[in-house]
Amino acid sequence: MDGSGKNKIMMIVIILLLVLLLGTIAGISWYVIGVLNKEPEDIQVTPPAAVDIRLEELVTFSTGRTTRNLLNTGTGRGWFLQIDVSFEIDGSRDREGALIKLMTDKIDMVKSLLNDIIGNWTYEDLNSVNGEERLREQILEVISDAFQTTLIVRVNTPNIVYTPVP
Repeated sequence: MDGSGKNKIMMIVIILLLVLLLGTIAGISWYVIGVLNKEPEDIQVTPPAAVDIRLEELVTFSTGRTTRNLLNTGTGRGWFLQIDVSFEIDGSRDREGALIKLMTDKIDMVKSLLNDIIGNWTYEDLNSVNGEERLREQILEVISDAFQTTLIVRVNTPNIVYTPVP
């Protein structure tokens, strides 16, 4: 073969390698974009196995009474909410009460988060079917996220008092 024949073969090999490289990059990009564009409900999450917690292993942390105006929708009178909130914590996994100590040290933050949560609820929402249960679920989610923990197993609201704004 002469010099021009070798150059043609070399050019074809380089072009094929470039096509292969571009195809690989396009495939990876297609996969990444597909993963990033998935809706949260499309992503399969395996729930953790149920944890068997004995009652004597639960530790309770109480924030005391919180009073907050409920969101007024403009459809009627405003309402105050007085609520006692307590958290049940898995004491078997909370080494030396570290979460209780942290929550005690950060009680102002906990109460501020509670105020933010409650302030976004209306009287009508709380008195709807499962309204108070949904509030407890939201409190559990927000406080667990704030402390980056899965040790809080339940939120209790033993006293909820609604008072109309005069």
